[in-house]
Amino acid sequence: MRITIWRVLACSLLASCSGSGTVVETPQVDSGSDSRSDSVAELAVPAEVLVPPDAGEVAMPLDAKDGEPGPPPCNPGEGCFLDKCDTGSDCQSGWCVQYLGESVCTQACQEECPAGWSCKQVAGTDPDVVYICVAKYANLCRPCFDSSDCASTGGAQDACLDYGPEGSFCGGPCSGDGECPWGFSCQEIVSVDGAVLEQCVNEAGQCPCTASSAALGLATACTISNEAGTCVGKRLCTADGLSDCDAQLPAEESCNGLDDDCDGEVDEPDLVQGTYVPLCEDGNPCTTDKCLGTEGCTNEQLDSGSCSDGNPCTVADHCVAGVCTGDPVECDDQNPCTQNLCTDKGGCEYPPQPGQCDDGDPCTVGDQCAAGECGGTPVTCDCQTDSDCAALEDGDLCNGTPLCDKAALPFQCRVEPGSVVTCPEATGVGAICLSPSCDPGAGKCGFVPDHEGLVCDDTDLCTAGSTCATGKCEGGTPVNCNDGSPCTDDACDPMQGCLHTHNFAPCNDDDACTVSDACANGQCAGGKLLDCNDGNPCTDDSCDPKIGCLHAPNSAGCTDGNACSQGDSCKGGQCIPGLPLVCDDGNVCNGLESCSPASGCLEGKALSCDDGNVCDGKETCDPKKGCLAGVPLQCDDGDACNGVETCLPGAGCAKGKALDCDDDNPCTDDSCDPKAGCKHAYNSVGCDDANSCTQGEACVQGKCSGGAAVSCNDSNLCTDDGCDPAVGCTHKINQAPCNDGNLCTINDHCHLAGCIGGEALPCNDGNACTTDSCDPKAGCQFKAAAGACDDGNACTTGDHCGNGLCAVTGILPCDDGNPCTDDACDAKLGCVHLANMLPCEDGTVCTVGDVCANKACVPGLPLNCNDSNLCTDDSCDSKLGCLHANNAVPCNDANLCTPFDKCKDGSCVGSGTVDCNDGNVCTNDSCDPVLGCLHAANSVACDDGNKCTTSDACADKACKGGPALSCDDSNPCTDDSCNPASGCVYVPLPDNTPCGGGKTCKSGVCTSPCAPGSQTFSYTGGQQTFVVPGACQTIQVEAFGASGGCSEGGKGGRAKGTVNVTGGETLHVFVGGAGGCDANGKPGGYNGGGATVYGNGYTNGDGGGGSDVRKGGAALGNRVIVAGGGGGRGWGGLGGNGGGDTGQDANPSGGGAGPQCHGKGGTQSAGGIGGFHSPSCWGTDGTLWKGGTGDECSACGGGGGGGYYGGGGGAHCSGGGGSSYFAPDVQKLVNEQGGNSGNGKIVISWP
Repeated sequence: MRITIWRVLACSLLASCSGSGTVVETPQVDSGSDSRSDSVAELAVPAEVLVPPDAGEVAMPLDAKDGEPGPPPCNPGEGCFLDKCDTGSDCQSGWCVQYLGESVCTQACQEECPAGWSCKQVAGTDPDVVYICVAKYANLCRPCFDSSDCASTGGAQDACLDYGPEGSFCGGPCSGDGECPWGFSCQEIVSVDGAVLEQCVNEAGQCPCTASSAALGLATACTISNEAGTCVGKRLCTADGLSDCDAQLPAEESCNGLDDDCDGEVDEPDLVQGTYVPLCEDGNPCTTDKCLGTEGCTNEQLDSGSCSDGNPCTVADHCVAGVCTGDPVECDDQNPCTQNLCTDKGGCEYPPQPGQCDDGDPCTVGDQCAAGECGGTPVTCDCQTDSDCAALEDGDLCNGTPLCDKAALPFQCRVEPGSVVTCPEATGVGAICLSPSCDPGAGKCGFVPDHEGLVCDDTDLCTAGSTCATGKCEGGTPVNCNDGSPCTDDACDPMQGCLHTHNFAPCNDDDACTVSDACANGQCAGGKLLDCNDGNPCTDDSCDPKIGCLHAPNSAGCTDGNACSQGDSCKGGQCIPGLPLVCDDGNVCNGLESCSPASGCLEGKALSCDDGNVCDGKETCDPKKGCLAGVPLQCDDGDACNGVETCLPGAGCAKGKALDCDDDNPCTDDSCDPKAGCKHAYNSVGCDDANSCTQGEACVQGKCSGGAAVSCNDSNLCTDDGCDPAVGCTHKINQAPCNDGNLCTINDHCHLAGCIGGEALPCNDGNACTTDSCDPKAGCQFKAAAGACDDGNACTTGDHCGNGLCAVTGILPCDDGNPCTDDACDAKLGCVHLANMLPCEDGTVCTVGDVCANKACVPGLPLNCNDSNLCTDDSCDSKLGCLHANNAVPCNDANLCTPFDKCKDGSCVGSGTVDCNDGNVCTNDSCDPVLGCLHAANSVACDDGNKCTTSDACADKACKGGPALSCDDSNPCTDDSCNPASGCVYVPLPDNTPCGGGKTCKSGVCTSPCAPGSQTFSYTGGQQTFVVPGACQTIQVEAFGASGGCSEGGKGGRAKGTVNVTGGETLHVFVGGAGGCDANGKPGGYNGGGATVYGNGYTNGDGGGGSDVRKGGAALGNRVIVAGGGGGRGWGGLGGNGGGDTGQDANPSGGGAGPQCHGKGGTQSAGGIGGFHSPSCWGTDGTLWKGGTGDECSACGGGGGGGYYGGGGGAHCSGGGGSSYFAPDVQKLVNEQGGNSGNGKIVISWP
């Protein structure tokens, strides 16, 4: 029986029984009658499953009864079942649905559909009910980020599953392999949200992109990882498959306003050996380093402050224009007989140096430096007048004029003090680079370069690092005046230094919500606000200063511009068509009503059943079944010889064509019988069997038989004779040997042209004085010839032919003009030249006793030209004889103080000064011509080789250590000591050593072991993560379970405890969702809440989800602390509160069917027992994590709360609460039942 209308109307009148977008699903019954079962369940067709048609008419059902018209024929690609489609107009049924993530055509149905499909009523088609097949696995293999992307309004638990590197794709609920489509298997798997479910999983390990997924721009998450970090992106479905991951490539953090390493922080400093180093640190103490985000690094130059330039020969180092500059150490002892040196320790050394000097005593001559002192050879200095002192004048106009001093007896020559030239010091810019000097010849003052290579001040504020070079202060590098600001024009003035003039240039104020930014007063000022209106009613438009325009998808109502859909709404930022507008009037004879996207329903064209063919009878139309066929016309007259009669659609019966019985066989006689048709009798007439190799054929048994064979011999030696049945005799040319009659050819053979000659006959007689030829009749011919020839004797010349023989005219000359060879001629070899050993002359006077050897004159002994003088190079000229040229080779002049002795003008001349440096800073080194190097003790600063002493000084030619070095680095986390070999040593103290202020040491740095803080996690419907900060070793977790559905649902529990952790460890956080409250059935609150089913018109509450934290992974076995969720409210009583070691049983007060119908609370080892109402009505037991399902019975059953173990589902009554849990190593602080309403939350705090 069909379901009665009052039954449907009664259901619609029950409170909260149904809503828009529902369908009626009716199981197949076996009654044999045209009816539907009274067992009716209303389910929602998932919105994403249905693609509305362009026309509301639905094709005829495929399971038509006998006598009813079946479906029209359908070829693949014509809109058949499972053909791909974009809209309903692409399908013969008029309906395009989702299947395995692809849009395909479906079919109309009455009761049955293919496996994996179910027959559902299309919402809004009352009272003319339309049923179509809807796929159970509409979302299977659809790309997703989390399970919300796989949500189905029909309540199916399609979950988002991780397929490894390929990404995440939707699964489908199952309970055995037989339920999944081909290529998929049913597996228990953890979804990306952490839920443990049985889902259909693609056995190939990957899901291909469908055309629908590509058209919708669906995507899945992906990551790119390297040593710098891990960045998250997405892979987009395209026609060519998944695109490459668009995540940025992780890189070392740099100053650019970006999160280069994807750790959630922008431009953070680097941690180097326990110390955070800013990204823009340039290692220059004379700059202030800053990171300006998108504008990059700025290194502001300093003009003050102490620093170290690393040069021990400068003091008072300080910053100038961003460069560390020091004043040179003065090491001038005013002694011309010593070198002025600065050591690598920063001290002065004055080693002796040789050279001329002036000891200031006019009574000495030939003054020379020795052992660091100036001295000369004494001479008689007595005088009577000034003219007596003239002989002492050395010609140096700078050291004064000697005059006779008569102040005391005896009168002595003295230098007149006023005659000594005193040169003033240099002044002005670069004065330090000059030293005053007097020209001895002119007596005039001047300057010579000084302090070469040392830092100086050129007074130009636009240069830095100037040094002395050739007496000038120059070579400084230009000062960098770039202040990194686009709002200033940077320049430099030599007197004022860097100048930064404000401009009005375009700039970026780092606020993505402003455009046309421009500079003002030296700073970047934001322009007008960015227009973020994208004109899309399905997005909420806003602007983030960092990111720019944001367009968050909303769920507002909208219109897709198609009048053929109704109730359109926003989803995923797009306007999704609502339910299709049905335009079927129920009478197929009125034609197919259609729907215009612009104007709505349009009348159909009346169905014409007359096909214009009188041969198939008169057609009729049935309002429900459509066109019905007529009775076909009969046209056969019974005479086979008249041919086959036919029926013409427009004219009726027509005569057939008379039979043609000619079988084209000359060996049969042909005729026709009215009953049997054509007959063919055998004859024996003459015939042709079509074989040219036979003759005299005749017919036998209906076939032409052959006669005698034909003769084909043509008597030609060069042909092979035969016969071809198709053409007759054949004569194929061969290649047999033959004779062509020509004596000048050999090996003649047959060819196409007959017998042809072979190779030419050879006629060469080997005589150069004959002409060889061949005559075809006589054979080879040899005639005498003239010309050159060779008689075979190498000692003859002028060989030529005569009378067929070779003759000569002369003898070969063999004299080679070499006195060292004996000349002759050999008939075979020609001229030969044999070596002799006679005396000879080699052409040079520099050898004696020359003699022949190997056909050449070999020089004798060399002429002795040695003059025994080291300073001459002895040689011999082949014409002039011995030569003695002066050289410049090293030699020894017998003076120990001249290390660079060298020959000059044939004699040994000493030069240079011997290096007497004994490597001992505590001696003054000098040289004596006879004794050599001398080393006198001094008391200068030195280094005793012990890094643990300071202010070391020389004594008794040895370096003595000074006061001990202080190695206190003011770091409480290092053990300070001194190593004589390396200096100060700073050994980090063990980690966790107290260092004051409540801090402890870590890697040698005094840090807070765990800076206090907290983070609250609210309900999101998905998995969240928490990274343990710093060096924290414990955290406190306070978890609140979610409450059960409806106002009387049980409250969520509270669990608080201390968890042991490791700094940097990632924990997984799952916050429970509150249970829903309606009559249509829900899957339960997120994270384990028990589900409810259809409430028969009464509202019921789902179980609230538990809240938990997982350590070591997202699996259920990794939970360390759980707060149980509350049970949902049923028909009567209160849902049990979640929490405690055992969740609260549902409270029976307020109605119900007795205490046995209420769900029990979950425990520490098992789920709560489900309620019992009757043998056909009970709630399911809770399980690990999951609350039991409430049974519908005749009213409403509440779902059990989620938790460590879920509470039992109610049967007509409320569900029990889920239990809380603490892992063995968690310190339990609070374990309370109830107390939390709504969604759960988790608060994590640390010291």
